[in-house]
Amino acid sequence: MKTSNKILLGILLTGFGYLAYAQIALHIKYVNKDFTDPAKYNAFFYDEYKFNHVNHVRLTGLAECNIIFSDSVKLSIEKSDVSYVTFNVRGDTLIINGEYHSGISANQKLYRSPQNVKLYSPAGIDVLAFNSNINIKGNNKHDSGYSYRFDLTGCNLFTRYNNGIDSLDRYFDNLVINEGKDSQVILFRNDHFKTVDVALDHSMINDYHAKIERMNITTDSSSVVVVTGGNINKLNAVIRN
Repeated sequence: MKTSNKILLGILLTGFGYLAYAQIALHIKYVNKDFTDPAKYNAFFYDEYKFNHVNHVRLTGLAECNIIFSDSVKLSIEKSDVSYVTFNVRGDTLIINGEYHSGISANQKLYRSPQNVKLYSPAGIDVLAFNSNINIKGNNKHDSGYSYRFDLTGCNLFTRYNNGIDSLDRYFDNLVINEGKDSQVILFRNDHFKTVDVALDHSMINDYHAKIERMNITTDSSSVVVVTGGNINKLNAVIRN
């Protein structure tokens, strides 16, 4: 056998051996129920804070904020040697800020915090967001869709975590964007909405073949609205001067 063939055979055998070992190791973990509990994982990588009597949330300068539907308001901030994200409560409003300057001069550009943030939020919470990337996700039960309300300025709002790696059908009752200014709203093909109600100002929405029962869009002439398939028949659009 040629030397090159021996090397190739060795690489293949090593790869198959690794896969077999991994399979056996996973089986042993399954039998012993030796998997990491999600709560323990979150506690290891995130600092958690719980809040009462919060009806509004203000987000500023977050590079990644996952909003997770929950019965109560809770904030998880990724642990870091440098704490970019700060928060406080004023009245019934939770204020979360991640913007920071890169240098000594206060005139330098503001950047979004590199710390990941998870916001656990029940229905009825209004989210006012500036200069942030926000991810939300619908429920996996079609009869219990989630509802979200936003005001967005300079934001990107996505209805899937991790760029759509989760390809299951997800269900929303209502997605309301009271004001979208200099922002974009990106839906996902496996999303199901009862109502999408959006007001755009120099912004963009793309339904990406989501399934929408009713779609109301108020927009100016500088905004972009991408509506596909049967959603065109569900669209009620108003263009402002």
